[in-house]
Amino acid sequence: MNASYALVTGASKGLGAGMARHLADRGYSLLLVARNESQLHELADQLPGDHHRTLAGDLSESTTIDRLLQLVKDEALEIEVLINNAGFGDVGAILDRDWTLYQTMMRLNMESLTRLSQHFGQIMEQRGNGYIMNVASTGAFQPNPNFAVYGASKAFVLNFSEAFNEELKGSGVSVTCLCPGPTRTEFHDRAQSGDSRIVRVLMMETDDVVKIGIDAMFARRGTVIPGPANAVLTFTERFTPRWLVPKMAKYLMSS
Repeated sequence: MNASYALVTGASKGLGAGMARHLADRGYSLLLVARNESQLHELADQLPGDHHRTLAGDLSESTTIDRLLQLVKDEALEIEVLINNAGFGDVGAILDRDWTLYQTMMRLNMESLTRLSQHFGQIMEQRGNGYIMNVASTGAFQPNPNFAVYGASKAFVLNFSEAFNEELKGSGVSVTCLCPGPTRTEFHDRAQSGDSRIVRVLMMETDDVVKIGIDAMFARRGTVIPGPANAVLTFTERFTPRWLVPKMAKYLMSS
């Protein structure tokens, strides 16, 4: 059993649960964080090993992050791997949405990720070893009409992660930014994006995305886009006139 811990946020289902399983198979003890306490306990019970920890709470609230950092300190857990996976999206016109929805989204997708990256990055740098994975999206590479705040939040994650990774060069700590396209998880149900053209055409299986991401993280790669179709799509956007990109994105996100 590896004495080191891997901290996974948004761990109760989807990509987070898949990453937890892969890391447990590699011998890590897990610290799993998500809102749904029963799902966290169910997942922890299924994982190999008996040193796993769970914390139920909403990471868009600073008090939950405080509780998480205090738990790590009180139990002297050595976090070798941090996976910032918690986040959500919502499809719809900006003017039709309630401000509190966007406020919660930005706090979770950006603020909590930045705080945890900085906090554990400092500890990892002092120790001289560590891995951070921040989960963004192919939506980070262009403006996304009717998915605007989510896409903008993931553009922040992408730029932040690439900059942070460069700052940490030579320290023994790396930051990998995973940018999946549509993936078969509950995300699209919550975001109400499951009927869009891009989701129907480019859907990938969760286990495939997880394996690509975990392998890339331990190889200390910077940015990884799972799936050749997703990689080609994001690459060709570089050569598309800027005025045309949001029109293309709007078309692909429509039914």
